[in-house]
Amino acid sequence: MPIVPLALKTDSWGHSKLGKEFGPIDISKKVHFAFGTPVMAEGNGKEAHASVCNFIESSLEKWKK
Repeated sequence: MPIVPLALKTDSWGHSKLGKEFGPIDISKKVHFAFGTPVMAEGNGKEAHASVCNFIESSLEKWKK
């Protein structure tokens, strides 16, 4: 079964006393998300894991600009 990488940046979601999931949402900030090319995990899955991590890191770097 393929793994579909998902990069998600949700800086618009604030914090509250109950945790991040309950904080206010700042609608002036953008939410970014991107799906990568599906990757097949073979063997111990290290290569697939590295590929997914690289996709997420490169997406986050791109969104910083």
